[in-house]
Amino acid sequence: TRIEGALLTALSAPAPADMPAIVIFLTDGVPTMGETNPDKILAMVRRHNERSKRRIFVLGVGVDVNTVLLDRLALDTQGAPAFVRPRENVEVKVSALYEKVRHPVLTEVRFEARGMKAYDFLPAALPDLFRGSEIVLAGRYGRGGPFEIVLSGRDGMLERECHYTLAAAREGEGLQSDFPARVWATRRIAELLDAM
Repeated sequence: TRIEGALLTALSAPAPADMPAIVIFLTDGVPTMGETNPDKILAMVRRHNERSKRRIFVLGVGVDVNTVLLDRLALDTQGAPAFVRPRENVEVKVSALYEKVRHPVLTEVRFEARGMKAYDFLPAALPDLFRGSEIVLAGRYGRGGPFEIVLSGRDGMLERECHYTLAAAREGEGLQSDFPARVWATRRIAELLDAM
């Protein structure tokens, strides 16, 4: 599989100006021709993708795929990885992926929590929001009570901004569920392991 050559061709193609530039990358293996070093392939993608900001949605087919490389390709470019196991229908997975990416709702998504001293957001860079999908953002904050959050991004060529008022638990009030804390802790551990 010549992964570097395929990605270089896709990243060199002209990008649309009014929509997110998306690459759907299907592969059935590991790099075996051309550049085979995963770190060098990822560095090449970063270099060639600096200006066009293409999102790479990866679909790995089979059990011999390099899942670490494919995960990094997708997550580093704000795409998403998916894998097709033996006996799974490839056509169904490809159709589901296409249905997801054909209806972008908000790209270049940004989040701001005004007045709550929020920090340690994970993921640090938010993925694009597509119709029927969701974004889970976990973080920490230093001040409870009512506050305003702002979700903003691009809708095609237009800038959109949505404002919401929510209430956060104050110190000592506790949470009814430890789910948010577990989400944040799991993501933080993954981020630290990835940095190592």
